Amino acid sequence: MLREKAYIVAYDIALARRRARVARYLEARGERVQKSMFVCRLTPTAARRLKRALEGLIDAATDRLMVEPMAGRGFERPEALIF
Repeated sequence: MLREKAYIVAYDIALARRRARVARYLEARGERVQKSMFVCRLTPTAARRLKRALEGLIDAATDRLMVEPMAGRGFERPEALIF
């Protein structure tokens, strides 16, 4: 069984409609920590699936997307990021 890790998901999306669609998708799967940044607890396989799903929602020519694992023991829990 693969262990979940915290992943940072951040985006910069040009059109409001696409941005709202991506935000709704992520709100169902993670915790919003900033307007365009989420922390999601995922297995590596689930992270790849999430990235592929999000890539299908954006326009690669104008939008930017980042899905990266958080490093270090201090970042095991998303609550560590909320001040």
